[in-house]
Amino acid sequence: IAYALAYPEEPRLHFPLRFEGKGNYRLLPVDTERFPALGALMRLRLNAKPSYPIALNAADEVAVAAFLSGKIPFSSIPTIALETASILDGKTPQKMEDVYRIDSEARAISEERVKKWMCSFT
Repeated sequence: IAYALAYPEEPRLHFPLRFEGKGNYRLLPVDTERFPALGALMRLRLNAKPSYPIALNAADEVAVAAFLSGKIPFSSIPTIALETASILDGKTPQKMEDVYRIDSEARAISEERVKKWMCSFT
């Protein structure tokens, strides 16, 4: 986005980004109802427990694979990933084995969710 806004120049990025007076456009607040995955990303940044990103990543991988194989519609990816991550939110891994266990649980839960979507999708 920065390259598009600065074209044909290369952007000089300074954080936090400021857009005031940089062209004829307007940035609107994110509609997290319409775009739930963006809401999840904001939640990750603000207050998620350590298990949330682990579960979200694992569930997303399962849902994307199911979409790519034609089992579910694209629009169901965030729903499956977010529901799965919410179920496993609150667990705090103490060691690497806990991370793998949370990942495995998330994959199993999201596989079940994919099966439910498949029944209604086909």
